Amino acid sequence: MLTYISMIELHFSATSSSSPTAFKKLSAAVRGGDIYEVQRLCDTEGVEPRHVFEEGETLLFPAATSQQLEVCTWLIEQGTSIKHRNSIGRTALLSAIHARDGGWKHKIISLLEPSINVADNDGLTPLMRAARGAGLFGANRGNLQILKRLIESGADVFAQDNRGLTALGHANIDASSSKSGANDEVVDFLEQAMVQAAANMEFRRLYLHHFSSKGVLMLQHR
Repeated sequence: MLTYISMIELHFSATSSSSPTAFKKLSAAVRGGDIYEVQRLCDTEGVEPRHVFEEGETLLFPAATSQQLEVCTWLIEQGTSIKHRNSIGRTALLSAIHARDGGWKHKIISLLEPSINVADNDGLTPLMRAARGAGLFGANRGNLQILKRLIESGADVFAQDNRGLTALGHANIDASSSKSGANDEVVDFLEQAMVQAAANMEFRRLYLHHFSSKGVLMLQHR
């Protein structure tokens, strides 16, 4: 009689077996920007910088949320995944934009750029989250500068969440709920960005192009 053994390939995430106390200690050091203390604690607590803790987050999450760029860079260099999603599907970049305040540093976008179009469990992307208000003083107002940086870095203006809303759709919601028109500027910007993106796509579909030595744009129908 022949016995067949099925081979099942299992994939395990790099989950740390360290205690919740270790995560709290490391998070405090990360948020304080004390990279040497972070390194020391990783050694003494037996924690790899890339590990995922019980909360479903890596140390890159508190580092990004607190805008500690040096710590973010070190964690990435140590192999921490930029695209890792926590229990509700947020990446470190999306979490940082969700918790943004007046101390926002635009370099965080370039550091975490590989996750720029990674959506959470509700289909929300960083661009969608930046199009709406955040915190007590950001109600009904998106962040125009963050939106510009995200689009410059390749954010998809046509992406839709689980409800079918684009970033513009989210901006419209906050604009319509604010009597002062606090989000109108964001709405106008996103409308123009979508038209421009559509025009660029159509241009590339219809034409081949190059620039002459005199700086003249030369077009040829495909």
